[in-house]
Amino acid sequence: MSTVQDRLNELAGELLSVLDDDIRHIKQTLERLDALRAAVIKRDEDRLKALLDEVANKQAEYELIEQSRAAIRKQMADVIGCGVGEMNLSKLCGCLRGERRDMVAQAQQELQQVCKKLRKEHRATTILLKECSRLNNVLLRGMLGNGKETVTYNSRGDASWDLKKQMVSIRL
Repeated sequence: MSTVQDRLNELAGELLSVLDDDIRHIKQTLERLDALRAAVIKRDEDRLKALLDEVANKQAEYELIEQSRAAIRKQMADVIGCGVGEMNLSKLCGCLRGERRDMVAQAQQELQQVCKKLRKEHRATTILLKECSRLNNVLLRGMLGNGKETVTYNSRGDASWDLKKQMVSIRL
């Protein structure tokens, strides 16, 4: 039994390192969302492009973190004797003892807090971008529509509009 507990403690230590990386990544994402909203409000195209490049560069780095977490999760599931889909931090806390258990529980709590904040900030950013899109649409209709636009529907049933005389071609 002690070898199983020792192996779980070892894997939990590796997992804590990966979870720290996850927490750091989520906090960086929160900062990027703030910067994105600020750049949209200020209409700072250079900053928007820089943010897009930054996200693209960090994506490969984060994929390595995800792969590490998945590998550790699989190893833990094998040690405990459960399926990978059943392996989570709560189950791990139930199998650990002492200080290591407390450290995993603390990481779990911190992840829950930053994820809750991320959902809130993501929702705020989504609302801002949708409102910007709506206002742009209203402005375009006001400047170019003159009430002579044609409403068409795509294969999903979404309405779109085209001017009879297309003066502007916009690609999304």
